[in-house]
Parts: sequence; structure tokens; C-alpha cells
Amino acid sequence: MMYLLPLWSVFALLPLSDASLNGAVVDAASGKPVQQASITLIEINRTTETDAKGLFQFNNLPRGRHTLCLHASLYASIHTVIEVPLKQPLTIQLQYHTHFDEEITVTAAPWAIKPLDTPQTLSIISAEQLSVAATSLGEGLAHVPGVDQIGTGDSLGTPVIRGVSENRIKVMHDGIGQNHQQFSFRHSPNIETAFAHKIEIVKGPHSVLHGPDAMGGVINVISALMPTAFDSDPTLEGSVVLGHETNADRNTAQASLQGAVEGFGWRVGALNRQSGDMETPEKILENTDFEQSNYELNLGYSGEWGTLKAKATHWEDKTGFYRPVDFRLNLDNDFYSVEGLHFMKAHQLSWMAGRQENRRAAYPAALNGKPAVDLELNTTTGRLKWRLPARKGGNYQLNATFVLEYTDAENTPHAKKKLLPAYTSDNLSFVSFQELAWGSGQAGKHVISLGMRFDTQNLEVPAAASNILSHDFQESYAAFTGSLGYVRKINQKASLALNLSRGWRPPNTFELFANGIHGGVSAVQIGNRDLEEESNTSYEVSLRTMTDHFSGSVTVYHTDYDQYIALFDSGEMQAGLPVFRYRQEDAIMRGIELEMDWFPFEILRVGGNYTAIQSENLETKNSLPQTPANKGSLQLEWMWRSLGKLHDVHAGMTSELVGGAAISGSDEPFGTSTDAYQLLNLSVGGSLSMGAAKSQTLQINFMIENALDETYKDFLYPYKAWADNAGRNFILKLNYRF
Repeated sequence: MMYLLPLWSVFALLPLSDASLNGAVVDAASGKPVQQASITLIEINRTTETDAKGLFQFNNLPRGRHTLCLHASLYASIHTVIEVPLKQPLTIQLQYHTHFDEEITVTAAPWAIKPLDTPQTLSIISAEQLSVAATSLGEGLAHVPGVDQIGTGDSLGTPVIRGVSENRIKVMHDGIGQNHQQFSFRHSPNIETAFAHKIEIVKGPHSVLHGPDAMGGVINVISALMPTAFDSDPTLEGSVVLGHETNADRNTAQASLQGAVEGFGWRVGALNRQSGDMETPEKILENTDFEQSNYELNLGYSGEWGTLKAKATHWEDKTGFYRPVDFRLNLDNDFYSVEGLHFMKAHQLSWMAGRQENRRAAYPAALNGKPAVDLELNTTTGRLKWRLPARKGGNYQLNATFVLEYTDAENTPHAKKKLLPAYTSDNLSFVSFQELAWGSGQAGKHVISLGMRFDTQNLEVPAAASNILSHDFQESYAAFTGSLGYVRKINQKASLALNLSRGWRPPNTFELFANGIHGGVSAVQIGNRDLEEESNTSYEVSLRTMTDHFSGSVTVYHTDYDQYIALFDSGEMQAGLPVFRYRQEDAIMRGIELEMDWFPFEILRVGGNYTAIQSENLETKNSLPQTPANKGSLQLEWMWRSLGKLHDVHAGMTSELVGGAAISGSDEPFGTSTDAYQLLNLSVGGSLSMGAAKSQTLQINFMIENALDETYKDFLYPYKAWADNAGRNFILKLNYRF
């Protein structure tokens, strides 16, 4: 069903006067007021708390649709859509709910939506759930079902979703795509996870909303809402984080500060990590030391017309590889963006402009400090999104959004070596996404979503930029992608989701024109100018539930790939190095993902997950390269709200079980099969309130990774042919908030 945009609506978008929203939050059973409940209006970045009488109020609001989210300790969270102004004050009744706090997602759909209501499988990782010691995006997400990482040392981790990575995974920062030259498995995202409020992972093709690189999944690193002080005095708060790890003698220092005056808010942050060489149970991996220095600046303003936000971040990493010997790498990434959201009658118009400047310089030992590869990639993105007013009638509601997006990328090599030539590319896309919901109440509710997208991409490579071109190369690609999803809300606690989606991407410049020694992987890599566009079709079924004491999901998927592009070992040798070439064949991937959290007692959480994946190259009948091993984990965590002077105390243990994995023959570059292994991780932590008004908090976390100092090799570990993975690591992290 299509939602057609009438031409006359363009002339009806006139700003309206400000409005207010006030109400009360009460306990559903007793009717008593609930104080210190947090109420957030997602679209306009406004938050307030209830007072001692359970009352709250927002002033200077734009009229129109708002997503209201309410969180309170010991109660189930509330997510609902309201129309401002209301005819009368809002009364919200909260149900007692001890354990689970359901979040909303802004990545799986073009509007805020509950995970139970989205047809695609989604994981939401809060800042508290991220690994205490995570130094890369891949490491921070490796415990999520369906997600693995290719970890090159400690500072670089490439996320793998359902067996694919690199240009098949779209990494975003606050919804804006990031281009970190992800044409190789050692090219991990250049983004800081310590500044994140949460990370959303959409698994499976999501090209319909997020473009060609999203054919395997999406990772959206989301910052905290900007503070405002419309409904309070000016605010100022911050935090200081110090951490130490015994493995590699790593030290981390982080500081952040934020404040607000009426509608204006700001946040600044800085982080530095310094690490020595990584240690295995048997030896030190020389030249794996690193230093990271990362910064962020956020500004925001909220008014009766909407919101305006600006961001600037800097990320840099100076690191080395264990293999090749004495190989060093310098990475720099600067990102700038400005975005706005405007309420105009029942319409919402949002826009975004972003600029990313990425620099990657590789220094092999043989060149004595001169870069063999020095690539500068500048990417500019612009987006316009129009959400139309919901159409309601009887027991149905229809939502619709249209998106227009343009991306331009320019790569400039600064070293003499032409492993990757200079190029320019641009992508123009148009998206139409609709959702129809019908049925009375939560029980029996049906949701159908339909998305369609058209992409056109142009690639230009001048002959002078390549040592294999006799004339300028110019190619245009275009494709339609789409998704069709259905969600059946069985009741308020469970849903069944079905999803059909199609992904697409053209071959990237490296796959087409690589020609030379790739020092970071000690191989000669040769592109293939005859490569065609790659596409996939995914079928997915998911059953989910969330009760007061149990949360779980079962997901089964099957993905058909047409013209899957991959490296293979040609058997040739050049300059003493193996020669890898690109080719493409049809392939399939299928898998199952299980996840559960159970509270048998108030203080005990039992968690577990299991992921199994199978892949096949339909031409060679081998598995696809770098298909992750099957894995599972079991977690036990004890939690006390208070223990002496400490509060929010926890102690836990996690057992990770990873199966063995075999190489896929000549399709597996650097092929080394690995055995099954089991790891034990331990953790304990708590918080201490400080200051006269107890408004300051010191959070203490202690963790032991690989507590039994097991010797093991992960299948996706690039050094597995020469060394084991990291040994035991003691971690201490202190977080002082004021």
C-alpha cells in the first residue's frame, strides 16, 4: 500500500505557535505519585523529571507528533506517540517491573519504534553493557549473538555480522554513514565507543534504509541526547574515567563535561589510551603497542520550531602489527555534521549534512619510515527526510516517510605506490517507507512495513591514477532494493516477525583495481575489472518475548547471494608473496540465533545465547571465507541494589564456548583451521554516592578476562598462524560522575 504525497501539502507547511505538555506519573496499583521518573521527547531532544508529587511539564514545544519515553526505577518503561497540544493533562500509569527496561530503536525504521514491533532482528547495547575494556567497535560488540570480530591486536576490531564484514556492513554515527576505507578485513571502523550512549545493530540486509553498504547489517553508534534546561535552572555535569589493564600495561583516561542554558546544550569529551605489546599465555607479541587520542564536541538548540544539532569528532590511532614484522599504521579520522528537525503542522522535516576526512598511512619496515600506502578519503553526505502525518481510521494507522540522500567520495593517494588508485564516486538515492498497523490494543495487533529504494552510483578513475588503465574509467550502477515485513503482536509480551529484504552493492574500487603488494596482509592483491554488482535476498523468521522475569528470542534466517565477491588464493607467487585475486560466484548463508535472560530470583540473572552459521559457495561447494565458528555463552550475575555503603552492586561470571572451524580450501586466504575453546570471564562492581547531597557518584568495576589464562586461537584472528590470542587480563575502571 502506497502513501501518496499530495502536491498541496507542500504549501500547508507553516510554522505554528509553541505549546505545552503537562501531566502526572502514578503507580498503577496504588495510585501514588512516582517521583524522579525520566520523561523524554525523542524527536526534539527534551528530557525532564517528575517532582515529589509525580508531576512534570514541558514548555515551548512544537506542535505535532512526539515519541514520549518514560523510565523509572522498578517500573516498566513506557513508549507512546502523542499529539501536542493535548486537550487535557496526561496521566501515565506505571506497572511494577523489576528487571527489563525495553528501549526503542531509531535505526530499524525511519521513526522511533519498539524492538518487538520491528520485522528485522535488532540488538541494542547500552553504554553499561559495552565491555569495560573495549578499545574498538568490533571488540565491544563481539558478545552479541550473530556478531563476531576480526581483531588485529587490541586497538583494531572489524565487526562481522552473520558472516560478512567490510563493505557489506554499514557503520553509522548518529545515523550518518561512516567510510573508513573498509575494503580489507583489517580496516576496522574509526569511531570511539566510549562516547556512545548506546549502539544499535540491525542484522541482515537493510539497504532499503541505509544504502549499498548495508546488505549484511547496520551498526549505529548513538550519542546521548543533548541536555536542555527549559524546565530547570542551568545545568553543569561531567565525569572522569580512569582505567588500567595488566595485559599490555594499558592505561585509559577519559573526561567529559556537559551543560545547558534553556534550549541550548553542549557536550565535550576527550579520551587517551596508551598500550604496550599484547601478551599471550606464552609470549609477548612485539610491535602491537598503540596510542589512541579521541575528542568530541556537540552543540544543540531546541525551540518551539524543532531542534538543531552540530557535531565535531577526531579519532586517531598509531599502532603496529605483529605480522608483518615491524609494520606500523597511522589512522586519522575527522567527522563533522549538522542536522535539524522541524515540526510543521503534522509534518516532520529533518535534514543532515556531514563531512568525513579519513587518512590511512602504512609504514612497512623496509621503507625506513616512509609510507608505502597513504590514502586520503573525503566523504560528503546530505540527507532530507520528510515524515508525513499519520492517517488514522477505525482501528488502523498508516505512517509514511520519504528520504532523499546524496553521498560524494573522493580518494587521493599520497604515496608513490598505487595499490589503490585515485577515484571519485557519488551516490544518489530515494527511499519510500510505509507502515500499516491494525487491530485493537496490543493483543492481536498486526504491523506490515514496506520499503522501496532506488540507488544510482557513478565511479570515475583517471588513467593516470592507475598503472593498469590505458584510458579513463567511468561506470554507472543502479538498482532497486526493498523490504517487506510483517509483525504479529501475539500479546503484550510476545511477537512473531517475518521479514523479506533485498540488499545490493556495486564492486568497490579496490575489488576492481587493486594491483600490488598490500603490506598489511603480506600479500599481492589483484582486482578484477569484470566484476558485476552483488545482491542478496534474505528470509527471516523471529519469535520474541519479554515478561517480568524472562526475555528471549529465536531467529532463523536464510540469505541467497548473487555474484558474491571474495578473494581467493590463486596459487601464484610474486616477490615471495602469495597472490590473491577477486572473483565472484553465487552463495548462500543460513543460521540460527538464540538469546535469553532469566531472573529466577530477584538478585540473580541467568543469561545465555547461541549462534550457528553455515555458508556455501555454490560453485566450489566450499564454505565462504572467514565464516565464523559457532559459539555460545552462559552468564550468571548477582545484583544487589545496596550492600553496605555501595549501591548497584554486581558480581558475575561468563563462560564462552566457541566451536572449531575449518578453512574453505583455496577460498580462505591465510587459511589456518582452529580448534574449539572455552573461556571464563569474571566481573564485580558497584557505586558509591559522595558529596553533601549525595549528588556525586564513584563507580568501580573490576574484571578478569580469560581468567584461566587459556591458550586458544579464534578462527577470525589474523595472527592465528603465528601466535595465540591474548592471555589473562586484569582490568580496573573508575568512573567519577559529578
